[in-house]
Amino acid sequence: MPELERPDGARIHYEVRGDGPLVVLALGFATTPEPYAGLADDLARDHRLVTYDPRGCGESSADGPFDMSTDAADLAALIDELGPPATVFAVAHGVNVATRSTADNPGIVHALVSPGVAAALVNHLEGTEGFAASRPVIELLVEQLRRDPRAAMRATIASLNPQLDDDALRERIEATARYSPVDAMLMRIESWLEDATALERMRALGGRVAVLWHEHDPWQAGAMGRVAELLPDARIVEVEDGPLSRPDLAANAVREMT
Repeated sequence: MPELERPDGARIHYEVRGDGPLVVLALGFATTPEPYAGLADDLARDHRLVTYDPRGCGESSADGPFDMSTDAADLAALIDELGPPATVFAVAHGVNVATRSTADNPGIVHALVSPGVAAALVNHLEGTEGFAASRPVIELLVEQLRRDPRAAMRATIASLNPQLDDDALRERIEATARYSPVDAMLMRIESWLEDATALERMRALGGRVAVLWHEHDPWQAGAMGRVAELLPDARIVEVEDGPLSRPDLAANAVREMT
């Protein structure tokens, strides 16, 4: 399996499938690539589709640091290794990482597609209905992650995946716990919450941003009007369901941006 070696000795494991325009999946701090297999399969039909394990996760080096700047530099180096520019499909914390990468390395990102852009705009969504607008909810989840990691993972994963039954939810939690150590999750969450320039970085991308949303997303509920105001040049695409339930819709949105 290919690995990217970083200057500090860390090894970033990645996988490449298919041929065509480069697409990289930059996922959040509480997921693994496996739930996005349907999206990867669809895109690999006509794109060079890349999944990777951030440092500390999966088959990449276990050691940190796990802060935003390091993650962004790793993503930029990976894209540079594979041949920029890339379209990045980013989820949650992955949006912050991708926008930091392109701000520090202009030209590496062609477009950004995200079903979870509210995570990057968490400090600008006051008055909307979703969980991302509630600092107390987020702080409660962080504290729960410190005290009872699996309970925190259950709350987050269940809120985003109501289609999972108890057995499937339990399997997803265990897979996530194996993939990403709690200390790595916590450092990434803290770095995410301290990220004060995410909005400016997203605005700088202009029309190269596509936001996917559906009305049953509890984290972004009622937020799309505000998102449209904050990101006036972005494309906002309403889809019937999320990228896990309808990977074909997410894949088509990526195709429209590449």
